[in-house]
Amino acid sequence: MACISNSKSSFGNSEDGEVMSDLKHCPFCGGSAVSIKKIEPRLYRPVRNHPYSVVCWECDLFFGYDEDYGGRFDTKGEAIEAWNRRIKDERP
Repeated sequence: MACISNSKSSFGNSEDGEVMSDLKHCPFCGGSAVSIKKIEPRLYRPVRNHPYSVVCWECDLFFGYDEDYGGRFDTKGEAIEAWNRRIKDERP
């Protein structure tokens, strides 16, 4: 399950990524300023801590983020794959 948030208040301990061309445009605003963000968790629980999420800098959407546990993806590749998946891509 991926969380979606537009709250920037808890992103102080993070590593900003560059806008990446292999990420699709934001499905919500159509923006192209999308990047992978590595976020250190506030709470340490190895089962739930994953460092990566995706952010659209144009509409401030954070995809795959939890305020307490950081990102939702273990690798940049997993985050990219989840972000790029669209419902119309999965229909026959």
